[in-house]
Amino acid sequence: MRMESLRFVLRNRDAKYDQSFDAIFTVDGIEILKSAPRRRR
Repeated sequence: MRMESLRFVLRNRDAKYDQSFDAIFTVDGIEILKSAPRRRR
């Protein structure tokens, strides 16, 4: 798959995904979609 065909990246909210990770995609116009927060019991 080529980056030109991507429109969205779905990722979880883990702290290992920081702003620099998101910047790689957003600079190419790809929207970052974060999954819903996990509910702790």
